[in-house]
Amino acid sequence: MKNCNPFLEQIFADCLEYSGNTANELSVKDKKGTSQFFIKNNNHHLIKIRVDDCLIKGSDKKKCDYLILDCTENTAYFVELKGKKLEDAVLQIESTVNILYAKLRDFNFCCRITQTKVGGNYQEEKASLFKFLKEKYKSNSNIATRKLIRIESQKLIEII
Repeated sequence: MKNCNPFLEQIFADCLEYSGNTANELSVKDKKGTSQFFIKNNNHHLIKIRVDDCLIKGSDKKKCDYLILDCTENTAYFVELKGKKLEDAVLQIESTVNILYAKLRDFNFCCRITQTKVGGNYQEEKASLFKFLKEKYKSNSNIATRKLIRIESQKLIEII
């Protein structure tokens, strides 16, 4: 089983969850279970890492909730489970990408936001995040827009 985790495992052991080739899906949920992200695994090796107050500690830094590494495709999924403030979710993901980029240079970055309450037009925030990823992190230049960023209400299911 391939291990692509670039972080020191002994330090972050309580932040990690592995999913090998036998797992069908890996999921993350907010505390109330109202915002959920599922990644359906078709023989990919996945690592789920809790980012907020685990991999990145401290309330002074904005960070997303989870990072899921697909070791098979070298893709890093930055996952934010949010209430209604999409602009905050975008800032949290951008901050996390900036903090972790040095360790994840060999990965393509994908962003996943699940909101409990969807309100207004989210195209502006999506465009801002898209521009940030494409201009600052060129490794994403060959990923289709529809795969790069996905925003859904309450439940988001990714099939890989």
